[in-house]
Amino acid sequence: MTEALETIDRIAKAGESATVEFKAGLADARKLAETAAGMATVGGGKIYLGITDAGHVKGTVVGKGEIERLVQQMNASVEPRVYIDIERVEVIPGREVIVGHVPGGEGPP
Repeated sequence: MTEALETIDRIAKAGESATVEFKAGLADARKLAETAAGMATVGGGKIYLGITDAGHVKGTVVGKGEIERLVQQMNASVEPRVYIDIERVEVIPGREVIVGHVPGGEGPP
């Protein structure tokens, strides 16, 4: 499940939708959890950290363990929990787009 840089550029140009959400950087865990929960109710989707709302691929700098901590905080924020798979794609040396793959759920949380 690899997002190539070319794919990220294509997705950024296509823009956000019900199943694609852009965040410029690491945001509040509760807001991300709510976004993931909403996506799960419509069959899943992807959250891209490091892409602006306008579709500019900027990447983000993430410290060691920061993503794991964020995912744990997200999981503690909503019920039922939404377990997302994380993928990291280097877009600029030292900067990454973090892709959160949100699985489809079984109805509203």
